[in-house]
Amino acid sequence: MSSFAASLKNLPAQPAYLVGVTGHMDLRHEEVEPLKERVRLVFRFLKPPSIRVAGDDWDASDVESEHQTRWRAHLDQLLELLPATSGRHEDQEPKRPYELAVECWPRLKHTPVLVLTALAPGADTLVAEVALEPEFRAAGFQVLAALPMPADLYVNSTSFVSADGTDEDNQRRQQRFRELLAEVQPENTFVVHLKQDSECPAGQLCDEERLRQRFEAAAQQDKAQRRQRYRVAGEYLASYCHLLLAIWDHHHNADNAEGTAAIVDARRRGPQPGLLPTTDSLGMPHGGPVLHLHTQRLKNSTAPPAATPPARFLQACNVPRRKNAIDDDADWQQLGLTVMTRIAANLDHFNALGHINDDRAQQELFQRLMYRDQQGRSQTLAGELQAASDDLVAPLRRLAGLRRQASEANRNLSSKRDRALRWLFVFTALAACSLDFFAHWHPRADHHAPSAAVGHAAGDSGGAAAGLAEDVSGAPDHALAATPSQIPADAHEPPDAASQHGEWILLYKATGWISQPLLGGLTVLFTVTAMLWYWWERSLFRGERAHDYRAIAEGARVQFYWHLAGLGKSVSAHYMDRQRNELDWIRAAIRSASFPYETARFAFARLGPDLQVKALRCVLHSWVQDQRKYFKNSFEKHEHALHAGHKWGNTLALAGLWIILLLVCSVALHTPAGADHDHLDWLNPWGETFLLAGGAIALLGTLLAWLQSEPAIEPGRRPAARSLKDRWKHFRHRLPDLWIPAVNTYRDPHNVVRTRWQMLGSFAAYLPASLTLAAILIGLLVVFSTRTGNLPNGQNLVIVGAGCLLILGALIVAWTEKNLKSELAYQYHTMLSLFANADETLSRQIDRLAELEADWRRADEQVRQAEAASPPDPSVIAAARRAADQRLTDFREQIKVVQDAILELGGEALDENAEWLILHRARPLEPVMAG
Repeated sequence: MSSFAASLKNLPAQPAYLVGVTGHMDLRHEEVEPLKERVRLVFRFLKPPSIRVAGDDWDASDVESEHQTRWRAHLDQLLELLPATSGRHEDQEPKRPYELAVECWPRLKHTPVLVLTALAPGADTLVAEVALEPEFRAAGFQVLAALPMPADLYVNSTSFVSADGTDEDNQRRQQRFRELLAEVQPENTFVVHLKQDSECPAGQLCDEERLRQRFEAAAQQDKAQRRQRYRVAGEYLASYCHLLLAIWDHHHNADNAEGTAAIVDARRRGPQPGLLPTTDSLGMPHGGPVLHLHTQRLKNSTAPPAATPPARFLQACNVPRRKNAIDDDADWQQLGLTVMTRIAANLDHFNALGHINDDRAQQELFQRLMYRDQQGRSQTLAGELQAASDDLVAPLRRLAGLRRQASEANRNLSSKRDRALRWLFVFTALAACSLDFFAHWHPRADHHAPSAAVGHAAGDSGGAAAGLAEDVSGAPDHALAATPSQIPADAHEPPDAASQHGEWILLYKATGWISQPLLGGLTVLFTVTAMLWYWWERSLFRGERAHDYRAIAEGARVQFYWHLAGLGKSVSAHYMDRQRNELDWIRAAIRSASFPYETARFAFARLGPDLQVKALRCVLHSWVQDQRKYFKNSFEKHEHALHAGHKWGNTLALAGLWIILLLVCSVALHTPAGADHDHLDWLNPWGETFLLAGGAIALLGTLLAWLQSEPAIEPGRRPAARSLKDRWKHFRHRLPDLWIPAVNTYRDPHNVVRTRWQMLGSFAAYLPASLTLAAILIGLLVVFSTRTGNLPNGQNLVIVGAGCLLILGALIVAWTEKNLKSELAYQYHTMLSLFANADETLSRQIDRLAELEADWRRADEQVRQAEAASPPDPSVIAAARRAADQRLTDFREQIKVVQDAILELGGEALDENAEWLILHRARPLEPVMAG
């Protein structure tokens, strides 16, 4: 293991809550124990220790009650430490904003806590000692040492060997540092690097000898370099933690750029640009408050003792605020602490899903380390990479487990969210259609007696009944009306099933129970069900959580391949910089599983050239080419869903309009006397014709689509066996294109006439399908209306059918828009073009890299041959070495070219995912109401 980077093998598999520490090194002796009690109180608030129950008479409810009681006591003690706030509301309690913000703290039941400290004397050592106590170790606390320089140099620096201190004090500080370092364990220790440490010529990313010289100069000679190293370690903690503990007197020394005040300022206003290799140029603050625990410095011990000021939360200062001081502003404090609580709650809820075990993480790691060699054969890099550099495999395994966990959680929640949205649309469609039925359901039995009922009521028999049937067979419905006195009491009773009107009786029995009160009740039932369904699903926040988990999975994927390519870059520093506040937890989850980033850069540079080429081929195959296939399939899927949704929705709506147009024309051309007259009675002889013709056309079109569902077989190739599921999938894709053919939708702004003809052609493409559907529905409704008198007449049935078609058409189009098919199709098409170009570019660059690696091997072999020659010729050896060094330099320069391309591609992927996340967050689950 390198002395400059560690793999942190003992990090928890789950994303952790990070607590950073900064503060004075010279604490007053009498304040050490009170400060430790304050730190213990903060730790118990963050993650209360487990309760050991003695005896068998306690159940789970007793334990939870005791947990709640103790945690509330910790909260009350913490609130006593906080100062009163001032706000705009005079009747507001001075400490109410703190209580409102932290009383919903999740207590991190499923989340480990990592304490990041530089292990400097004073505050750093104090907090580390508290975190290493058995109480907090058992609760899941762990200490990570982020050192400004290697431990053997750091222990002899001015932090531990002070010119003003005695030898005894210096030795005591050094001894305590070594003890803490052993307790923390070297595997949990890493060195923070400057940005300039990674900027080397000729792609030499890991010159450890040169870095060693820099650290030695900073530790012993160069005061400016030493201060810069201290500053970068402090900013590292301030940038990556969720909560920063600052133990200092709140006095700012303008000459001390690396002091506690400077680190707190970096936390609140953003780190210094260009100092950390993982910091962007804008230097925006990473979010989260500073908890200031006040203490006096030892060098001020001559001052008279004063009352200890209360602890306070210092919030970030990167948003517009009021001109006055904000540290004691009630609204500002409540806003900042609410965001902190929400971040912790999201992180804990994600960890509550259960982490991926080692076997599944290893399976994911092997899957991500697949590649194809130059011959196209599938190979795995896992075995070779693990044997060569376990320092690189350890963070890759953590990222692979995080990606699998987030991906599975996203898949599970997304399926539930999609199912909820489908049912919401179904309930909305049923409510709207029920309302349509309720408005127009007027059975003729309520107003008129059917011809058979009239004959039965009159008691006709024999020829008289037959004659009466002949007389009224061609008469309109209103001519058959009878007064109540003319109809016996049993006239409305259905005749016996064995009679000649058995078909009519079956329809009567099937529809006689339908009434307007029933339809009205169904309308209310479906509407209330839709609203309750929405309320229930919206309260679970499945959509938001699924989107966040997908963002974590994508960020972990990019960070995985950035690590594998040896970039040493941070995804969290390039991910969703414009989306702050509660989305910070996404960056923090990725960050806690991937730092320190220097590990990847050093480990990759120590790999042999052949393994470096294989690692980059793995990035090309498992990421670039895999994402290219994903975006291609997703683009085709969403594009088809977009076109199919619009085609079917517009077809249904247009069919409803044709039916309405037919009804309007019938009313306009045929308006006899009588308000209850059926204006569509002229369709009675044509109903079956319309039904049979439309059904035959629809059946023929469906059959053609099914026959064409099998793709054509290329000549000379055997037809592949396709399952029924595959044919059904292809059939669904083929059917809308057969009925509604695609037309040229290009709009030429300079040719208005051509554009108008194209718009007319687009409309004409919908005519066959819409007219066929209208014919089928008209025929079906007319046939039903002539078979029974218990259904509404043809006119009312057609109105109901047209309304249902319009409703269903509008909901299908709304479903397409609600699921962002248009936006996602465009976005995936753009990313498909990007990854296709990256695939071709990186393939050429990596092939060139393989050629340079082969040239270097040949040159290196020539060096060995020249050295093994007898007698050896120094000039030949020198020339061979110069050639080999030049080949190696060319190889490293090409490595840098490939790495730059991978870095840029990863940035584009992160930007696309951020846009995807914001796009979906702007379209949450909403009730779909008709009208």
